[in-house]
Amino acid sequence: MLTLPLLMTLVTQPDEGSGCGHVRATSINEGVGWSHYVEITNVCDVPIECLVATDVDPWPEYFVVVPSRDTERVRTRFGSAFAVYTPIVSCTIDDG
Repeated sequence: MLTLPLLMTLVTQPDEGSGCGHVRATSINEGVGWSHYVEITNVCDVPIECLVATDVDPWPEYFVVVPSRDTERVRTRFGSAFAVYTPIVSCTIDDG
């Protein structure tokens, strides 16, 4: 019997821009396929604003505000046949 993992962590990288966002891509097998999640951890003492997309779903981009020293997670796809993708994240410092 072939068993598939329920969770795959694909990549961890800095965001393109502010340097405050640490990006992690994960895929979760939810029975009907893979859900793609992009997690952004803000390591700075100020909020950041991020645009989130993936190579699989370049549009739409998702707009996310990540408070200082906090983490936000965005689901970019539900029910994919594939677990592997690359996140595309660009963050800027939230000037308020």
